[in-house]
Amino acid sequence: MKTLIGLAGALLAGPAVAQSASDYQAADAQLNAAYRTVMARMKQLDRGTRPADLPPAERAGPSYTQALLNSQRAWLAYRDANCRAFSYEYRGGSAQGLSNRVCLTRVTRARTTELRLLQTVFLPR
Repeated sequence: MKTLIGLAGALLAGPAVAQSASDYQAADAQLNAAYRTVMARMKQLDRGTRPADLPPAERAGPSYTQALLNSQRAWLAYRDANCRAFSYEYRGGSAQGLSNRVCLTRVTRARTTELRLLQTVFLPR
């Protein structure tokens, strides 16, 4: 009986694992598209900004491009550590990978929303 239940669980989990992988791939593609769009705008802003036009306290700060790059790198580190922690609910079990991908999808979609908001903040005037 235990074997039958295990087999049924494995058969049902297969589609869920495949779906979670494709959901994450789609979310990641949307994130990358949003990031490229915002980065292109930041590069435009860098080309149009002279340090002399900035307040003195901001002159030594990172460029628009570098600020976005720094935030994305920090977010990637957060995403990976956060989702690893979430997946530990199933640590060592067959659902750990699925849990990790579900988390990756969720936080990637949230980051994409943030990047799209950033696009609206820096629209050309």
